[in-house]
Amino acid sequence: MFNLNHVLNYFKEVASSLKFQISSTITFGAALLLVWSKENDQQKILLTILFIFPLCMFLGSIIEKFFLLIRKKIQQKVDWNNLTPIEQQFISYYINNNTRTRYMTAYNGTYTDSGIINPLISKGILYIASRMSEYRGESWMSAEQQFPINIHDKAFAFFAKKHDLQIN
Repeated sequence: MFNLNHVLNYFKEVASSLKFQISSTITFGAALLLVWSKENDQQKILLTILFIFPLCMFLGSIIEKFFLLIRKKIQQKVDWNNLTPIEQQFISYYINNNTRTRYMTAYNGTYTDSGIINPLISKGILYIASRMSEYRGESWMSAEQQFPINIHDKAFAFFAKKHDLQIN
């Protein structure tokens, strides 16, 4: 009736899956409520353990995700405040022109300013708006292959506010 391997597998599954933590907490919580008025103390103890473990794991998972989110926001703020002068100059184009898009020339799939663009993409400031290029120029003879590079809305607001503070 009571197999220790099943219980160990249950604990492993609960520890690895948020969905399993939620479903186990609800299931064993309901079962515990149903048997609470009964006389069987062993069953109550087992159900209590099977209820409290996923509940604690679930609360721990939520707290961990909350702190990871806070840490990510702090790291993002540090990264955004410590840009190189060249990166700041590149971003100032978006702020000064009040635009979210900048078209960058690409040759054989490499941007002319990829040494600036790629770190700004990794810092969550810019993103490539489309993998499809456009040919822009005065005529079809002088058209260059260009890709749209956008700035994230949160980054635009952050740098616009920072830009206003530097002007005043």
